[in-house]
Amino acid sequence: NGWGNTVKGSTACNAVPPGSYSSNGTVRKCDLGHYCQGEAANQIKCVPGSYAARKGSILCIECAPGTYADSFGTETCKDCEDDAYQPESNATICIPVHKGFYRSGPTTEVICPAGKSGSGGNATCQDCLVGTFQTTAGKTTCNDCPNGWGNTGNGSTGCNAVPPGSFTLN
Repeated sequence: NGWGNTVKGSTACNAVPPGSYSSNGTVRKCDLGHYCQGEAANQIKCVPGSYAARKGSILCIECAPGTYADSFGTETCKDCEDDAYQPESNATICIPVHKGFYRSGPTTEVICPAGKSGSGGNATCQDCLVGTFQTTAGKTTCNDCPNGWGNTGNGSTGCNAVPPGSFTLN
């Protein structure tokens, strides 16, 4: 056990090298999605969060941030969908972008600033429209200015009293 050869008619056996395993005395390269320690060890499937993209791997590689592997024996990591992110390596899932946030690349979610609202997922933050405002970051809606108050621009964080001789259209 732990020894084999690769050619018919061999007169001796060799130790099974790392990246290979022995199957009925025949030395074989480790399969994709597996790693092999050599000697008497069988091939071992990569655990979720890692992969082996080459035959004959001696170890599995952790998935990079922004990617994941959700099953054993993975050959390549999957990219996070547009509505999710993953800041860590060795991930088995991606994290959905939360409401009040937006995705800034496959590894980050960013809170929507005051004056904007966000529905999460793959949507960007939206400016509060004229006549609405938001004073707090990370919110999903904007508030209407109260009667007698208004603003003149999108993305407002507050409202101003309407001056004499003016009115608002709410």
